[in-house]
Amino acid sequence: MSINLNSRIVAETRFQAVHGMHAAGAYSLQFSIGLHVQNWPESEGPVPTVTFRDAPVVLDGGPGLLLGYARPETTVPFRVYRHAHATGLLYSLLLSPQALEAIEAKRAGVGVVLLFKLHAELTVGANVDAVVDEVRCNVSQSDWLKVLEGTGYGRALLFEVPVPSELGMEADRLMASLASAKRAFVEGRYTESVAACRSALDGLTQLLNQENALRKVRDAAGQGKRELTVLERELRLRSVAIEYAHLAHHPSEMQQTCVYDRSSAQMMLGITASLASAALGRRVASSRDDLAG
Repeated sequence: MSINLNSRIVAETRFQAVHGMHAAGAYSLQFSIGLHVQNWPESEGPVPTVTFRDAPVVLDGGPGLLLGYARPETTVPFRVYRHAHATGLLYSLLLSPQALEAIEAKRAGVGVVLLFKLHAELTVGANVDAVVDEVRCNVSQSDWLKVLEGTGYGRALLFEVPVPSELGMEADRLMASLASAKRAFVEGRYTESVAACRSALDGLTQLLNQENALRKVRDAAGQGKRELTVLERELRLRSVAIEYAHLAHHPSEMQQTCVYDRSSAQMMLGITASLASAALGRRVASSRDDLAG
């Protein structure tokens, strides 16, 4: 696309890159927009001065969703010269958690397209013209995953899970399953994410030697609900989560009536992380009590 003045191209515009950065209470995206400024011979009259303003950024698709306004790193105007030259712009966009979640829900594990609406003022003498140029930002899946990593979004998908040092390699395998589930989720492989959560819950049960306890609450399902302890209720919840993820763990048995979508995987991630955090947190507290005793 291009910035024009009276049908004359002042500068051609193109999307170069987007990067993610940490921000307090939000997610920060840094956009790089390339400009190829055309030559402006003296014979064509006074050269224009270009000043860039805040740019609305819209999520492409459907009616379009306004994500926010990107601010230019500098508002110092640049001038067009007799000779063509290349330059660039840096913009910063702060996304709310809701805005980034809307992007994730829309892209469903693939790439993302953002519409960057450049707003500029072109000044020639006493005349000022306001122009808008839409720059289409096509971000591949691999590049977008780097953006998410840069913002810290992936780390916000799971609760902090304490890992007792004495649990060694078994704990490492559990954490690897959780990491695999999270990775599959952001890449849109939702069934694989649910399956990895199932592996994490199985690993948690083995790690804490709770196979017999879990079998006991399964066998007693529906019986003595009033007499269950908090731990037994937690084990029953883990058992139900494992059953929920059964078909993801055994895809050959899946039917069309059972499809794990993004909401399913997100729910399973939250449940798995919560159960692991509660069980391992209890183990850490118990270890501290033993040392204190």
